[in-house]
Amino acid sequence: MKLIHGRKTKRCVLSLVGVFLALFLLRPDCLPSIQISWSQSESDDGLVEPGWEDLRIFCLVLTQPKRKMSHAIPIKKTWGRKCNQLLFVSTKEDEELPSIGVTAKGESREILWQKSREAWQYIHDHHRDGFDWYIRTDDDAYVVMENLRYFLASKKKEDLIAYGYKFKRKGSGAYFSGGPGYVMTRPAMIQMVTQALPMKNNSCLPSGGQFEDWKMGQCLENVGVTLGDDRDVEGRSRFFPLNVGGHIMFGANPPIGPWSNLTWFEKITFYPPRLGFQCCSPSGISTHYANGYQMYLLEYAIYHLRIYRMD
Repeated sequence: MKLIHGRKTKRCVLSLVGVFLALFLLRPDCLPSIQISWSQSESDDGLVEPGWEDLRIFCLVLTQPKRKMSHAIPIKKTWGRKCNQLLFVSTKEDEELPSIGVTAKGESREILWQKSREAWQYIHDHHRDGFDWYIRTDDDAYVVMENLRYFLASKKKEDLIAYGYKFKRKGSGAYFSGGPGYVMTRPAMIQMVTQALPMKNNSCLPSGGQFEDWKMGQCLENVGVTLGDDRDVEGRSRFFPLNVGGHIMFGANPPIGPWSNLTWFEKITFYPPRLGFQCCSPSGISTHYANGYQMYLLEYAIYHLRIYRMD
């Protein structure tokens, strides 16, 4: 048997490690030292309103035509099924997904901001009614929709507020990591589209260029939308921009793989990162850098795998 070595193999192994680690963080029953009851009347953030399962969530996913089979279809067959409505945005319309096509040409990061702007305008024009929350992710995110609904149940859907993994913007501002996604209320979405995107009072930057998540943070803050805290009562994040394994291995001593020494991450993360398994909430919502194979693996690990004597 011929063994293949190199960076690609190492990345694959580390990705699989991250997927299996996600099993322990995204499934409460796999951490015996942490007791979580989904039937309790209160969450760790306050009173949960009755009918939290009935929150209506619109899911927007940024993708590309070439990633339809490798990423978009797996999303549609896994976590995307639990959205009240799922919509992809690409440079090509696709009725099967479904996906809307934007006017931007090419598939580089340089069109991400324009793609996002056009997508939000479309949602405002066609889907602004009938939904409580709007979540936007990249096509390599995996979202545990049950945990998202439970988290949002204690929040006021009438507020101008959004949630995600928070990074620092230059000065005193902040923004959410776009990879694992961010979620906003209907009023926040309408405020952003009607007040920020038209660039009233220079609230938003022009449509060109990359760094979509950074620019969105500026737009939201400039029109009065609060960038909320996604962490649980112990300060553990629920959105994971590195992927779950990356967050666990961050700061490991001795280093474990490429995630252990990320100086850029430590510099821009809004809240001090916690190390090891304390990095991430057992009620985690979304992880990043998952391909289609890993999405199916996560789906099995979270919803189908049963651990002996851990009922």
